[in-house]
This record gives sequence, C-alpha cells and structure tokens, in this order.
Amino acid sequence: MKKIWLWLLMALTFSATPAGAEDKPYVVLALSGGGIKGYAHIGVLRELEKEGVGIAGIVGTSMGAIVGSLYASGRTPAELERIVMDVNLGELVTASGGNYFNLSDKATRDISMIRPEIYTDVHNKVAGPLGFVAGTSVLEHIAQLLSHVTVTDFRRLPIPFAAIATDLVSGEKVVLRRGSLASAVRASMSIPGVFDPWEINGRLLVDGGMVSNMPVETAKELFPGYPVIAVNLTSELEPREKLSTVFDVVSQSITILTMQNVRREATLADLVISPGVKEYPILGTSPAAEIIQQGRDAAVKALPQIRALLKKAPRRPVKEKELVPPKPPHVMGVHVVGVPEKMGKEIERELLKVWLGRPVPMKEIVAASANIAKREDVRSVDYDLLDTERGVIVLLKVQRFPAHRYSLGGYASTYSGMGWLVIGSRRYDLFTPGDTLQSSFYLGQRWGADFNYFWDMDVSHSSFWEAGLSASHFRIDASGAPLEWQRYNFDVQRHFTLHERLRLSAGVSATAARRVEGGESANYAAPFLEATLNLMDNPDDPVNGWLLNARSMWPSETGTMLMRLSLTGRRRISPKLMAELQGGFTEGDMDDKRLFSAYLGAREELYSLAEHPIEAERFAWWRAKLRYPLSQTIFGNVIAEIFGGQGYAWGSDGAEIARPWEVGVALCAPRRLIDGKLYAVYTDRKEWRFGVSIGVPNWDAFHLF
Repeated sequence: MKKIWLWLLMALTFSATPAGAEDKPYVVLALSGGGIKGYAHIGVLRELEKEGVGIAGIVGTSMGAIVGSLYASGRTPAELERIVMDVNLGELVTASGGNYFNLSDKATRDISMIRPEIYTDVHNKVAGPLGFVAGTSVLEHIAQLLSHVTVTDFRRLPIPFAAIATDLVSGEKVVLRRGSLASAVRASMSIPGVFDPWEINGRLLVDGGMVSNMPVETAKELFPGYPVIAVNLTSELEPREKLSTVFDVVSQSITILTMQNVRREATLADLVISPGVKEYPILGTSPAAEIIQQGRDAAVKALPQIRALLKKAPRRPVKEKELVPPKPPHVMGVHVVGVPEKMGKEIERELLKVWLGRPVPMKEIVAASANIAKREDVRSVDYDLLDTERGVIVLLKVQRFPAHRYSLGGYASTYSGMGWLVIGSRRYDLFTPGDTLQSSFYLGQRWGADFNYFWDMDVSHSSFWEAGLSASHFRIDASGAPLEWQRYNFDVQRHFTLHERLRLSAGVSATAARRVEGGESANYAAPFLEATLNLMDNPDDPVNGWLLNARSMWPSETGTMLMRLSLTGRRRISPKLMAELQGGFTEGDMDDKRLFSAYLGAREELYSLAEHPIEAERFAWWRAKLRYPLSQTIFGNVIAEIFGGQGYAWGSDGAEIARPWEVGVALCAPRRLIDGKLYAVYTDRKEWRFGVSIGVPNWDAFHLF
C-alpha cells in the first residue's frame, strides 16, 4: 500500500510540474536584416512561442539583431509589438539626439539640407561625416530598451545571442558577443552611406548584411547540434518599372549587395521561413501590425516543417562548459575615456559617489551615458562592464566630434521675400578642454555674423558661460514704412539648467545701432533674462506636451521692460493625426526711433504678414494646426497641414490697431531633405496667397528683440 501511495505521489509531483526549459525541443534562430521588414521577426517569434519551441540561441543581422537582442534579453513578442507600435522610426533615425536645451541651437537652427556638414581634425584633414545620419538617437533608444540587461557577455543573456557586423577596413565578418548590447546592435545596423559607421574596439563597423545578411553559418558555428531556423526577409530584385523613387534605388542596391550571401547561407539552414514582405520598402515606414502579421502567417504556414524539425531537436539547451556562473556584480570603479583628462576625472568622481559598492545600476549607466551625450562636442557615448576580482569597473567610452565642424544651411521664403545662406563652424578645445566657439555668417539681403564662445561647462552642458559678438543688417517693411538698421552687439550670459525641463539664462548686453536711411543711432546696455520650460514627452519627436519660452530685457535707451513669450503645445489625436497649438505675446516700445517696436508677422507669426508686418506697442497671436503624414519615409515625413490663426495688435495708447486672421493649408517636405513648405493662405483681406519656404529661419540673428 505504501508503494502505491509513493507511486501516486511521484506521478502527481511530475504531472504538476510545468513544461519548462528542460521539457521542450530547442532550435537556433538566424534572423536576417531587412529594415522595417524586420518587424516580421516578431510575428515569427510569437508563433514559435505558441508552438512551445525553445530557443537555444539567436544570431541576428541589422534589424534581425535589434529584434533578436530584445527577445534574447527577456522581452516577450507582445512587448516587442508594443515597442514598434509606439516608436516613429523615421523621426528616431533622423533625430540628432540631445534636447531643446542643446547649446548649439544658434549654430544649427538654419541647417536643414541633407547633412551639410564637413568635419576636420586639428590638422585640418577631412574627418567626416561618414553617413547620412549619426544614429545617436537610435543607440540611446535601444540602450533604454535594453537597460534591464546587467551582463556584457551575451552568452549570459536569458537566450544566448550574437550580432553580425562588417569590418569596413578589412571587409571581414565580425561576430559581436560581448560588450554593450546596444552598441553591438547599433554596429550591426549601420547601413553604409545611411548611418555613420560604428567603432568598437578600434574597428570601424558597418551593417552585417554586407557579408552575412542571414547568419546561418555563424549560428551553426556558435550553437552546434541544434537545427537552425532562418527567417529570410531579402526580396528579389524589382523590375525597372518599380524603381520610381530614390528609396526604391537604395532598397534595390541593398538587395543586390545581400542576396548572394543570403542564397549561399540558405542552403545551410534546416528550415527557411520567408514572410511575404516583398511589397514593403527597406528604408520606408509602413504599418508595423501588417508586417508582424506577415511573419505570423509565414510561421503558421511552415508549422508542418517546424514540427518535423522539432522531432530531432535537443530537448534542453546545452550550456557552454567554459561559462562559469557569474557572481553578483558590484561597482568598484568608473573609468571614462575619450574626453579631456580633467573632464573625465570630474565625471568619474560624481558617478563613484553614487555607484560605488552598489549592484550594477544599468538604468543609471544608460541615463549617465545619455546625459554626457547631450554635450555639443560629443557624438556618442558607449559603455562596457569590466569584470575584476574585486568587482565591476564601469567603462564609459565617449566619442567626440573632430576639432572643427563646418556647415552649410539657409532659409528662403516667398512670403517674406527674404532669404540668406548660412555658413557655420564650430571649433572645440580652443583655449581650454571642452570649450566651444561657434561662428555663423549670413549672406543675403540681410547680412550678419555671430560669434559665440562657450566655456566653464559642466558634464552635460547644463551650466556654462557664453560670450557673444554679432553684427547684422536688417530691414522691415512695416505697414508701408520701411525700417532699416545696422546693429553691433556684445553680450555675456550664464546658462543654468535648474531641472532637466527648466533652463534659465541671465546676462547683460551692450548694443550700438544705427538707422541706415535717417542716420539716427542708439547706444544702450540691457540686462536680460530668458527661461525655457520643456514639458514635451520626447525631445526628438514630441507628440504630447508643452514648450514655453519667455525672454525679457531692460534697455537703458527706453527704461522700460521688453518681453516676448512663446508657447507650443502638441497632442496626438490618433496614431497619425497630430494637433498643434502655437501662440505668444510681445511687449515692445513704439517710440520715435521705432527700434524696439513690436512687429506682428516679422517672425511669421502670421504667414500673410511676413512681407509687411504690423508695427505695434504690443501684440498677441495664436495658430492652430492639424498635421497628417501623407507619406512616411525613414528620412522624414511628407505632411499635409491645415491651419488657422489670428493676431491682435495694440498701439502705445492701448487702442487696438488691427486684428488680422488667416486660414490655409500646407504641404511639408521631410525635414532631413529640404525642410520645405508649400503654402496656400486665405486672409482677412479676402484674398488667397501662395508661397514656398525652404529651411528654418533664425530670426534672432537679425531682430533687435
């Protein structure tokens, strides 16, 4: 009787134990690259999980490395689906990183053409750029998604993982299995000519698809004894009539480069799943849900072959013998490389105060890396964890821009009749390590020159000094009474970031201004104050929130306070429809010299007033927009916009001068191409006006206030 009870107890025990890691067949996945087609990997993973397939290892290339790394780190297919649904890939790719508080606003506000920059080193040798976009924001976003990972040996992930990249110098395949997981993924997806190459351990790496877009061979080498299921996203070549855009040409070129190695490695796979993603572009943006479903459909279709394959698959993952279980890692040191020694020591001291002796705080390491990356002179920040007998050393690897950066940009508008070409430069470490000199030269009907020197900057540029010297010539045809001035200005100010969302600037300026046609002049000093409150949800691609800016100054010439407030709010109404509200208030001084008058329309508060602004003592304005993307590409969106706005102008006696309004539609070209707009505006004067603008204006280079 006792034996019967014992057998019953054992049966109940084993039957109550869920089927786990030791109880299901295991395979290895080789996930190919393919741009946004890679969303199909998520659908395949979902169906494999549903079928109870164990994954002993993953090897991924490009987008396959992105999806594979996230899944290998413990993310579920449902989580991956939410991630790709929430992210605007085009905006993320083209974003430059940083935030609204970047000190380079003055130098970059006019730069809007296709990456119009040239880098040179201290010997004036050309040093870049090496790609269309830097991809810094992609790295930061991936690092945030992987911030739960506390290991740098990818074999120790919940599912062992490897990423494939290509050495740009030797052309060799590079298998990445340790270090920063986000950095390995960033290297694997560096499409030549699109993204900057990525440096790891002294090697300049580009997209792994150049040598192994579907890494079956590597999967078999790293995980012998397992069946390899490959997911192939490589399309066949398109006929000539399908090559109608530049994106089609780029996509076709990538296919040509990768299809040969894909065909070779496909013969090595035990099973190849090919989702029906031919119609989707590699570099475009398409509905993620559709592509994911294509992956699910392809996996379901392949279930008979998958089940047959599982019959001969190992029932448990084989651990690598040399892989010793890790000890709980604690931080015993911080080392920063790639920055001036003084700056590096400062960063190390600050971080050691917080991290020393603690378990490795990956989320804080990612946040610290992003904070350092906000600096104007920093291109990117990578991290690594160095294991020692006493603990872990956190290694922060900073890549700075070359010593000199030169840029070309500009602005032109048929509404205002204004246009200028901007030649800009930035020089680093001019007098002290970490300082910056920015210069801008404006060539056109309105000429100008700005020189801004920044020094005594903290780690993230949240606090620093600025000295500026500028000269400009401007003209305003206000209400039929032209006004033309030349201005020379010197200012010194201190910038403070009191909170990650609140920045203050305070200083004093000395100005000499001369009226061209009348010979009148004005020499004055003015203390000034500026505050910026950023409540946007995402600095690179804000979809919800508010941005408030307030500027005030007290010129000795008038003895009165001048003020300008501006407000921008955004709200996403639907996945594609965006609402935006802009507005502001300006307080001027409408004296005889008209130097400090408030000009409604001079900064395109109302497009229809840009050519002939309304001169006033003060004015207020607002503009509401609805924005909808007509075409989405990885280089930015073509957006249709409907808008309406109104202004209110008052004279020095407080009486209302005018209340103009306008409504209209606009077509906005991708910001990373030409940042152009085509307008059609109907005004309160019952007339239609049409216009075009290219670039982003820097009104501060010309306006006195």
